[in-house]
Amino acid sequence: MSASAEAPRGRRTRGASSSPADVTVIGGGIVGLATARSLLKAGVGAVRLLEKEASVAQHQSTHNSGVLHAGLQYHPGSEKARLARSGIHAMISF
Repeated sequence: MSASAEAPRGRRTRGASSSPADVTVIGGGIVGLATARSLLKAGVGAVRLLEKEASVAQHQSTHNSGVLHAGLQYHPGSEKARLARSGIHAMISF
């Protein structure tokens, strides 16, 4: 990292660590958090999550309506219907 790209001297972000990580996930939104969780469950090793905000899920992740779509609007047997059904079951079990 060049000197110009470093954080101001003496400033560390909350939770910042200089310990090594096997994988770094950038972004603490729903996709970043889900990715980090999956990596940890898969036994990847040390996972570091980088987020620019003070806490996670501060942008689009907070605008989710919470509706779980069953896929009823899709043609029965279609790929979209299958993915919608497997997705709703995955979210319920999560």
